[in-house]
Amino acid sequence: MNLNMKHTSFLILFSLLLVSKLCAQENYIRIYKSNTNKEYRIKENKKIRIVTNDGQKIKGRFTIVDPSHIRMKNQKIPISEISKIKRNPFLETLVVNGSLYFFGNQFFFVGLFGYGISREPIFLAGIVAGVGMVYLATKSPSILGYRSKKRNWNFEIVSNKEFLSLETKSL
Repeated sequence: MNLNMKHTSFLILFSLLLVSKLCAQENYIRIYKSNTNKEYRIKENKKIRIVTNDGQKIKGRFTIVDPSHIRMKNQKIPISEISKIKRNPFLETLVVNGSLYFFGNQFFFVGLFGYGISREPIFLAGIVAGVGMVYLATKSPSILGYRSKKRNWNFEIVSNKEFLSLETKSL
């Protein structure tokens, strides 16, 4: 291959990638407050945590089923039944939970050994703090807050997918 052929093939490949990105369908959950014009988007297949109107907590990746439903953990959930929603990023979960486990264990074992050796009551505080940190890590706290309907957040599905029902499907 000569130099012009390499440039041409690179230009064609780059153009195809650019066009496919521009024409890509963007499906997401739009979270907005109409009185403040704040808006957040959670793209499809991202990890989220939701709380339904009946109090059920579900976390995992979501897919958009139709204009009014999402699917998580093999459950079809109407968007109108979601009372709270938030992102659940992996890195945040790893850092926060990992830190709580690590420091909780450090506090616990230093308190345990310190109390065992010296019988000083201050080391009991380390044991209690360590147990508390490990308990918090199991509850998986998150820095990001929930967006809830009680705080005037609205949820809607924005999708470019074509949803065909069985009645309108043509062969």
